[in-house]
Amino acid sequence: MKFSWVLVVLLLCGLTRAQTNMSAKRILGSAIIGGESHDAYVIKALKGQILTLQLTWKLENKNSASFSISRSASFFSAEPVKFGRFSSKQTRWVGKIPASGDYFMFVVAHSTAEYRLWVKLQ
Repeated sequence: MKFSWVLVVLLLCGLTRAQTNMSAKRILGSAIIGGESHDAYVIKALKGQILTLQLTWKLENKNSASFSISRSASFFSAEPVKFGRFSSKQTRWVGKIPASGDYFMFVVAHSTAEYRLWVKLQ
């Protein structure tokens, strides 16, 4: 199956206020996403597809970035999926989708980080 990379450019967001109601940005196919802040993304995947996520960021002032994947749209109560595997440095995740539906990816940057989340669905 062929896939295409889609570049989604996001406006940089400040971290000066807490986000209590976060809406997920829809990803169609595969994407490379960048930005700063706490962000949520959603992708519709079919049972049996392989989802690969990889997070990189520009290291400055001891900043960090991390991500999780969940079936829940709620950032604050989302439980990570029980399938898939993280790399030893927790920057790459690969999993075979067990059930068709929406999958939510949450990226958190401390204190701020200019990041890229590579999303590959095949």
